[in-house]
Amino acid sequence: MIISCKNKGINSIPIENQFLGVQNFDQLQTMKIHELFALRVVAHRSRAVTMKNRGFDLRFVAYENLVKNQFNELKSVFSQCEMSKLGKFQLVAESNFSSLQKFKEVSSSEEICEIHNIETRFRRYDSG
Repeated sequence: MIISCKNKGINSIPIENQFLGVQNFDQLQTMKIHELFALRVVAHRSRAVTMKNRGFDLRFVAYENLVKNQFNELKSVFSQCEMSKLGKFQLVAESNFSSLQKFKEVSSSEEICEIHNIETRFRRYDSG
């Protein structure tokens, strides 16, 4: 089913939507924006795990680890041969450690709790 949302600036989206994580159009109208964002993250993670389990060559980067130590995280994602083909590592931009917790700065305690509830409810997606 394709829902037209031109009045909201969206041309059309398929519902049920595996990348947004929504099962029906009502969710778009009733869920809070931070809940939809959290659901989207969970849905993307789920889809990536499903594709990896089906044999697609996907790599997962842990954002927290990338911020803390870019080189070590890249070494955990790429083989030594792949790293040598990429050439010498060069830090292009310094990581911003505050970005790891930014959502806590712009979200209320209630919103943070709701985000964690969505992550917990759909944690099964992480294991594939």
